[in-house]
Amino acid sequence: HDELRRVAPVGGAAVAAGPRGETVAAWRDGGGGWLAAGRFGRLAGGIPVVTGLTAAPGGLLTAVSDGSVHTLWLSADAGRAWRPVAAPAPLPAGAERDVAVAATAERTVLLADDGGGGRVWVTDGPLTRAGQGR
Repeated sequence: HDELRRVAPVGGAAVAAGPRGETVAAWRDGGGGWLAAGRFGRLAGGIPVVTGLTAAPGGLLTAVSDGSVHTLWLSADAGRAWRPVAAPAPLPAGAERDVAVAATAERTVLLADDGGGGRVWVTDGPLTRAGQGR
């Protein structure tokens, strides 16, 4: 099934992301409806859940859960191609565990709650490698 779960503005248009079968898909607003843009993240163990999508420095950043772990993905071309981004710490998924992403033109924010407590990472620029942020 196709399910648009999150949306973010990109260059005057909108890009949405959500589950598409056992993968995650992105759609672009074509003016008259949503057009398929790209697919990524063949995830094992259930239907993926998109927990965050934001226009960030370097492109679109999304957080996706497969029920056991959250992963981060970045697209530099408005949702057509995606690459995994290393998280600054393990991002477990499950009951009482969540991940959110937000950004401005200069900063990226990652919020993670592992069920025992929350943690926030803030970067100047894109979140592109493990250990970035504070």
